[in-house]
Amino acid sequence: FLLSGKVVVEKDGVELAELGNPGDVFGEMAVIQSRPRSATVRAFNQTLCLMVDSSYMDMLDKTDKSTFMYVIFRIFSMLLANRLRETTDALIAAKREIDALKKGGL
Repeated sequence: FLLSGKVVVEKDGVELAELGNPGDVFGEMAVIQSRPRSATVRAFNQTLCLMVDSSYMDMLDKTDKSTFMYVIFRIFSMLLANRLRETTDALIAAKREIDALKKGGL
């Protein structure tokens, strides 16, 4: 969770996003999929983050673990839904631009 500052998310040398609002989240896909991170996050300036160690869940009793997981995954699902909507909008814009270029004008 970003507390202050700004980070840039990159993959294969392409900038995907700039995150600069307190509460912005990165690294969530690694937690959800239990796989290595799929992008690079680089601090743009002095940055303060709160890291959530998902292995912490294993130390909780059943009730606390369920509550913790619910809160984290609820935050992640809202975040991912917003990112999917933004990605869909960008894909539509890119397809329209490609179609316009194919027709010979922008």
